[in-house]
Amino acid sequence: MLPNNLSHISSLQRNPTCPKCNGFYVTKEHNRQHRNPLILDCGHTFCEGCLTKMARETKTSIPCPTCKAVTPLPQGEASVKNLWPDVYVTGWMLCQQRALLNQELEKLSPAGIVQNPGFRSASDKGEREKMCRECFRRLAMCRCDKCDVIMCHGCFEKVHSKSNTLKQHQALPIESEDSLKGELTQDCPLHEGRELEYYCEDDKMPICSKCVIFGNHKGHVITSMEEKNKTVFSEMEPALHLANKVVRKLIKVDKTMTDFFPDAKVETAAVIFEIREHFQELHGLLQAREKQLIDEVFAAYKEGVEPLENLRHQMQDERMKLEVAIRAAQRVLNNNNEVTLNAKQILDRLNQAKEIPCIILPKETETTEKISFIENDSFVTSILSHGKVVGKSQVRATWHTLSEMPAEIMNDDDSVGSRTPVDTVSVVSTPYSQESEEVIIEAELYFADEENCSVVGGVETGRRRSREPPGSYPQAGQQLSAPRCRIRGKNEFVSVTHIINPCKFMVQLKEDQPTLRKLSKQINLWANTSGANEIPTEVKPGDLVIVKYTQDDDWYRGRVKQVLGKNNVNKMQLEVLYIDYGNSEIVGLERVRKMQTRFQNHPEFMVECSLFDIIPPDTGGWSKEATQHFCKMTENKTLYMTVIREVNNVLHVDLSKPALDMTKNEVPISIRDALVFLEFAQFVTPDSGNITGKPAVMRQYIKPEPHYEGEIFNVIVTSVTDPHNFYIQECMCPGKLGDVSTYFAEMMNKMQKVYSKENSMDLWSIYCPKKDMVCSCQYSLDKVFYRAIITNLPGRKQVDVFYVDFGNRERVHYSRLRILLDEFLILPAQAVKCRLVDVEPKDSKSWSDSAKQWWTMKVNLNKFTVKIAEVTDNKVYSVVLMNDFDEDKPQYSLNSELVSKGYANSTGDRSLPIPEDQFLAAGSQESLTDSSTRSSSMVLGRESTSVSTESLPSSALSFTPGASPRKLCSPAPEENVSDSSTGARKKSRQSSSQKKKSKVQKSSEEDLDVEVKIGHFTDPSCFYAYVVDESLNRIMDNMEEEYHDSEPQWINWDEGTFCAARRPEDRKWYRARIEQVIHKNLVEVFLVDFGFKETIQTSELRSLRKDFSQDAAFSFLCHLAEVVPAGDQSTWSRTACEFMLEETQDKKLYIKKKGEKVEMSAPVDLILETDVPESALEPSRKSYTSLIEMMKDRGLVIPTPGALSRKKTPVKVQPKTYPIMFYDSPILPEDSSFIGIPVYVNFDAVIFVQEVRQDEEFKDMSEVIQKRFMDSEPHKYEEMNWQLNQACIAYFHLDEHWYRAKILSLEPHRVKVKFVDFGNCENLSYDKIRADVQDFMYLPPQCFECVLYNILPNSDSGKWPKKVLDYMHKLCVTKACVIDVMEDRVEGEPLKVKIMLPDHQDFASVLEMEGLAVKEDSLLELMLHSQEIEKVLKTNNPYKSMPSFSPGEYFTVLITHVEVPNVVYYQHTRYSGDEADERTDEINEQLTRLEQMWVELNEAGPVAPPLKRPRPGMMCCAQFAVDQCWYRGLVITSPDHQSQVLVLYVDFGTSEIVTLDRVRSLPQQFHSLPAQANRLTLTGIQLPPGHSSWSRQAQEEMLRVVGAQVAQCCLKNLDPLEGELFFTEDWNNVKIVYQELIDNGILHYSEETDLYDEALSLDDVLEAEDDVVIEEEEEEEDSQSDNEKVPPNLIAEDDAALEDVQIEE
Repeated sequence: MLPNNLSHISSLQRNPTCPKCNGFYVTKEHNRQHRNPLILDCGHTFCEGCLTKMARETKTSIPCPTCKAVTPLPQGEASVKNLWPDVYVTGWMLCQQRALLNQELEKLSPAGIVQNPGFRSASDKGEREKMCRECFRRLAMCRCDKCDVIMCHGCFEKVHSKSNTLKQHQALPIESEDSLKGELTQDCPLHEGRELEYYCEDDKMPICSKCVIFGNHKGHVITSMEEKNKTVFSEMEPALHLANKVVRKLIKVDKTMTDFFPDAKVETAAVIFEIREHFQELHGLLQAREKQLIDEVFAAYKEGVEPLENLRHQMQDERMKLEVAIRAAQRVLNNNNEVTLNAKQILDRLNQAKEIPCIILPKETETTEKISFIENDSFVTSILSHGKVVGKSQVRATWHTLSEMPAEIMNDDDSVGSRTPVDTVSVVSTPYSQESEEVIIEAELYFADEENCSVVGGVETGRRRSREPPGSYPQAGQQLSAPRCRIRGKNEFVSVTHIINPCKFMVQLKEDQPTLRKLSKQINLWANTSGANEIPTEVKPGDLVIVKYTQDDDWYRGRVKQVLGKNNVNKMQLEVLYIDYGNSEIVGLERVRKMQTRFQNHPEFMVECSLFDIIPPDTGGWSKEATQHFCKMTENKTLYMTVIREVNNVLHVDLSKPALDMTKNEVPISIRDALVFLEFAQFVTPDSGNITGKPAVMRQYIKPEPHYEGEIFNVIVTSVTDPHNFYIQECMCPGKLGDVSTYFAEMMNKMQKVYSKENSMDLWSIYCPKKDMVCSCQYSLDKVFYRAIITNLPGRKQVDVFYVDFGNRERVHYSRLRILLDEFLILPAQAVKCRLVDVEPKDSKSWSDSAKQWWTMKVNLNKFTVKIAEVTDNKVYSVVLMNDFDEDKPQYSLNSELVSKGYANSTGDRSLPIPEDQFLAAGSQESLTDSSTRSSSMVLGRESTSVSTESLPSSALSFTPGASPRKLCSPAPEENVSDSSTGARKKSRQSSSQKKKSKVQKSSEEDLDVEVKIGHFTDPSCFYAYVVDESLNRIMDNMEEEYHDSEPQWINWDEGTFCAARRPEDRKWYRARIEQVIHKNLVEVFLVDFGFKETIQTSELRSLRKDFSQDAAFSFLCHLAEVVPAGDQSTWSRTACEFMLEETQDKKLYIKKKGEKVEMSAPVDLILETDVPESALEPSRKSYTSLIEMMKDRGLVIPTPGALSRKKTPVKVQPKTYPIMFYDSPILPEDSSFIGIPVYVNFDAVIFVQEVRQDEEFKDMSEVIQKRFMDSEPHKYEEMNWQLNQACIAYFHLDEHWYRAKILSLEPHRVKVKFVDFGNCENLSYDKIRADVQDFMYLPPQCFECVLYNILPNSDSGKWPKKVLDYMHKLCVTKACVIDVMEDRVEGEPLKVKIMLPDHQDFASVLEMEGLAVKEDSLLELMLHSQEIEKVLKTNNPYKSMPSFSPGEYFTVLITHVEVPNVVYYQHTRYSGDEADERTDEINEQLTRLEQMWVELNEAGPVAPPLKRPRPGMMCCAQFAVDQCWYRGLVITSPDHQSQVLVLYVDFGTSEIVTLDRVRSLPQQFHSLPAQANRLTLTGIQLPPGHSSWSRQAQEEMLRVVGAQVAQCCLKNLDPLEGELFFTEDWNNVKIVYQELIDNGILHYSEETDLYDEALSLDDVLEAEDDVVIEEEEEEEDSQSDNEKVPPNLIAEDDAALEDVQIEE
């Protein structure tokens, strides 16, 4: 069945083309009519462009290229526009365009876009519903129940051939649906809604239950339908088998039936084309005849009108002559002394008046036939039967049943694996269904290709259909391999490559990108070496090609969407879709190559996606801001994609930002949720925000260590609401292992550094806040970041936060939130909520304002001692708050003071004054530090800042270096370590082991024997001993239990941080301190309890739990007291070391202190305990021996009385020192123009340049540096004291070479250096720099800084974008360029230069042309243009000049342009009435001609021939960029490398740089009119002192004051034209137009001007005007006196003087 629609028919036919150039006719092309179809007199049609070319050659006529008939052109080339358009061809093209538009709109329907019902009539609605839902071109013939879609057979096979499972789907004929419903589920016709459950044997018909009871079948033999069906079961299986075979035959026949259909294109295209050509010619002849007849009508009309027109013109001429004679006669009569007129001639002229016709009367016309048209009826009749179509298409097949065909044909497809529609029916109750080979249970379907497909929950997901891009067509041999299927719920990492809106964007899978990069490399390698033979000559939509992308000139795979200009290969362009990225562009054929088969083996790498279940917040569609924000959140980021479903080959997904290395446990941020939160989108369904159905597990702060009843400790109150609601922080004692105060201070400092960096906003921003999310928030008052948690989302992009370390709350904008790094979660929340015990508000249920005010003033940010009275279920502590202990003042509770002040009532004993000794019964003798410690020089890690408490989050305290930012405490007395020093607990919880540990630690300080073991051993003068104690064993056991199965924590570890570390040798966990960060994955730690140093992977580190840091370190550094090595006394022998190790191994040791510490090492003696067995005389006992005495006895050590107690071995060697040196400044080139090589472009677009020199010194020095430092050892830490700007040698990681550098910044773990000979910077570890640079200081740094002159970045931020910097780097780096210094050198500033690239392009101009940069605020370029214009006008101006006034005369002008502040252009204004004379008449006439010329020039300009070889001084016409109109111009400069010239518009003075395609030759008829704009240099106007060029301000102010103003001009000089402009509203008050600019100092005026210096006297005027006669001498004297006040040319002449002007015939 052939489709019967216009779009199909039109697709078989070509657009009409011009027979001469074979180009398609176009009704409109870029606002030009060059391709319009026009008809010649002979009836043949050609395009306007071809006819115009022929008219230029022949001038007066056009010979038809087809029949050679001549069409006259009365007006030459301009007559081409008067030819008739071919309305038939024009109408056909419009129909074609509309049909193609409808066709393209139909293609959009499968992608989910609703088709506009306006494009089809309502009558087609039923037909449209039956169209195939895949192609929308053919009628649907079958239905797939599994896919729930109707298709044509061709599309069904194409879609369902992609996987084994899809092949199981069956095509159910559409017609069978209604029949199945009617036959298999039929209702009773008599009783609506009743099923036919019974069978009447008497009437042989099925009936319902009501028919059995109430109907006509009552009393008949009735059986159930189930029993009746059993009687036919035996017959059903053979019939079912036969029906299945017939269905398979029908399916097979339907597949092959298309082979029997004639190809519509082959059969009909040639015939239709022939018919169209023939009728197009007939239409042309008809239109030509129509034009001839219309011309005859006008000719007939002209015969009666033309004599009258000629007579009217003759009468007008006679009237004018007669009026002149009348005026002359009146002058003669009024003045008898008139001697200049010929009275006789005037009289003869007056007498001729009687012979002039002056009366018109109607004429009696002869009876003639009126103008009319006579039709030829026979032609109309014959044209209806014109032409004939013969022949027909033959039927190429016949139909037969199975019984009519042989058995081999009937059974030829029994083995075919196709399934019938019956196969898709799920059988659940019929036993035969399990035995039948023809029926497949739906639940048994599986994927044979397990690699690419899967079954999820029993529902088929299948392989994704290969997606056709919009506007593409499948081509044989042009199919890519099928993409992988997408499984619902599958998570993949992707990158977004192209965005249209949040519901339509393209992504690439991260796992595909290595394959894509490899494929791209192969494509570029092949395409760059391919020849012209690889350029395709025939291209059609859907073809796969290799395309060169215009942005980066790399080659990519693409698919042709549209072919433009296909009839002209030289101008053919293709619209291509980049199938691996999703974007499209139009390219020329020269940028396209054929795609080889090997490049088609991979599927399209782009995947079209849509964010699941979101829509724009309003009906206006996606806003630009929403799309831009979506782009910002996805640009250059790796995202986590979760597939929800697939609709029409589009994945509906959720995108989220994966957790970063420093926030491993952070919940991924959903892009959908972010857009909804920011109110750029909304969910379609309310629960769409949680796609997994499970609540997200969020990170949480570690809860503060619990306190117990009776516990007493020191605190600071950090946040206050009322006595029943305030927060405290515990004060810890410094000096303990892992002191929380120090760690908190370091954490706060680091938070400020992390979140204050330039890129932190983009890196750590939270776009989708959620309730209970941990975060860092910038407090509104001090702009400092604190740890917080989100408590509420009130909307409008606001969030409520709670600062967990201080207890206060705030509502902030979401932009002040940052993701909290994992390392900032290690420390528990420091704020603890409390309430005063045994108090209640006075006389009300709530606290009064005065009570709150007193309470806030009393406790906020103050130090107290607190005793826990009760602990409620919600972890709020009821406390007694005591003032700071002072021996001079009694201690009292604030609970009691609040009652005493009358702000509260007492409800218990704890709010009454209590004795001091009773309160301190727990043994706390500590006091907080003096309150003066509250003033400090650091606030939250900010050094040297003085901040009041009002500027911090209601509780912030300043702190001093080395102290906690939020905790203040005092050390415990040395002689008594109290419970409160460690945050005392209840007495019952204090174990005996803790008491023993305290005793042991105290004894080690008091020269008592303490049992120890040797930890780390170096020699007798350097070893670590650790105390043997149950507490150490307990800590080790608890740590093993805590960290045994723990996961690695990816934290940025810093030196000095306490942690838990697993030792590689024994795999046990130890308390440790980080000594050095060797690498980001490797650290050196010190095991504080045993004295060992180990190098450990960071994966073996964990954050140290708070309770593990309560106990002090168990190891300490020791040396044997008062002994030195025997022998040379400087080196310990191996024997001495081995003896000490052997004697102390596996023995009980006791340590005896022998003096004070020396360099942190304790002088000791080790006492060895040995068991002495019993003997016959003595019982067993223990023997104690001094290790020092044992070593003395063996001669291993000798005593050193009076010597230093500690001698470390080996003896320290004086560290090597290096002189600290600094580089000199680079030597700048002496010449203002030199050859240099740019070597680096930094982020401020500063270009580092090396001057090209002939010497080889630098090269030789570089080679020496490589040899010396290639295998050099790093400096030892004690050897170096690095300084800023210090000279060094540094390692560059990209090429692994060493270069000269200097230090820019110093950090604990890294140093930032700048390579002085190249300009680039890098962060390095300290082992990558060397200080011995003194041998390489003889050469100064080889590069110096330059910036492009007069150039700024073209960006909103004013900064250079990274892409632009990369482009600049690509253009110039490592390339020899000519560099011109444009301004004088300023010390410390980069050179301002102009760089000429190797291809002779100006670097700055290239950036400006690409739209990447703009010119600075300077008029230097305008001044240079002005000089060029002045030069051409002076030496090579082909235009005539306007009549000029004499110097000193005043005349009215209109200022048309300000070239620079001291050069303007003016036009004369029209003169009328008393001002008119010969000169002013000429001015008026030229202004009139200018207006007429403008209209004519805009018609002739677009068709004028191009300007060949333009050069300065050539006349031209150019198209002005502002209004796109054409004006007369003058070429000022020769074409540059971009084919641009500077053109001066001579009638207005405006100038601009235009491309050659906007410049034409000036037609000859426009040459004669003089240039109407006069270039005037303003006398006395100069640059202000100290300025080298005009400023933009001066130009703008001059335009404001002078532009488009009418003023009086007084010339001072004619060559060149110089003068001044005045306002002359009152001649007694004449002023210069630009006087206010002179007064404001914007313009500098060099001399005083006398307005009347050169004014002409009236005598001069009378001598110059011989034709003017003054009657009275008094009038002459009066005029003379008047001239002393008014310039002579402005004197108003009276009527009599005007009548004395001689009349010229």
